Amino acid sequence: MTTLTCMRGYSGSGKSTRAAEIAKGIGAVVVNRDSLRFMLLGSYWTGKREDEDRVTVAEEAQVEAFLRNGTSVVVDATHLHAPYLRKWARLATRLGVDFGVVDVVTPLDECKRHDYSRMLKGDRYVGDKVIDQQAKKWPVEKWPLVTAEPFVIEPVEWIPGLPEAIIVDIDGTLAHMTGRSPYDYSRVGEDAPDLAIAELVRVVGEYVSILIVSGRDDDCRDVTADWLEANLIGGYDELHMRPTKAVDDRGNKLPDYQVKYDLFNQHIRGKYNVRFVLDDRTQVVEMWRALGLKTLQVEPGDF
Repeated sequence: MTTLTCMRGYSGSGKSTRAAEIAKGIGAVVVNRDSLRFMLLGSYWTGKREDEDRVTVAEEAQVEAFLRNGTSVVVDATHLHAPYLRKWARLATRLGVDFGVVDVVTPLDECKRHDYSRMLKGDRYVGDKVIDQQAKKWPVEKWPLVTAEPFVIEPVEWIPGLPEAIIVDIDGTLAHMTGRSPYDYSRVGEDAPDLAIAELVRVVGEYVSILIVSGRDDDCRDVTADWLEANLIGGYDELHMRPTKAVDDRGNKLPDYQVKYDLFNQHIRGKYNVRFVLDDRTQVVEMWRALGLKTLQVEPGDF
């Protein structure tokens, strides 16, 4: 079974040594954030947000590529800020791989000795002040348990006699932003229609029902419906949107693929036979295909 293992611990705790041991034992690869910094920036730390964003892009791309290839990964980073671990947990859930966190709990004095030894060798180090700050901000006893929630997709069956339909996404498929933020739903009425997709939907809509399924919050339902009426010649049959309260137990928004799977189960499964789906986002496309639905990905959507 492919696994995603994340290390957690203070600087100088011995995380990297333990990560290498784990990787050797299970035949995994280690993705180390410090190594990526040096490879990309020529330095182990610049303090610039834009540089860290670049490192994050490389880190996430490497981890996902290895996991998709069936190669287990050990992510070697401090991971003291819990949302970083939860990000990896969500990736593990989406890709269907095992997830675990390895805590390396080392006394602060020992962390500082290791760090000082690195400095003497001319290796990367952070200094006592940083380690003290880490311990003060994230005391070991308050490290939360982070697990990957299971996400099981039940394939759909074709049921003779049901009406036929297609499922159509909005953002990135039927509509394209013209300057607004993806989260600024007050301006969705300004979006430009994708004329090719709109024409395809119009033609197919002469024969089957059109089901619009969107990851937008349903508090912009009215303006979205107005936009569809103005831009989708031939109209549509149903509009299903993300419930505003679709959040996890920490109040974070559920990922699009989970929201759309829930919408499918609530409004479409057992009521329609779906001929095909039009969508752009890869994580959602993969969910539709896992359901057994023919899915046409209309744009690159690795986000």
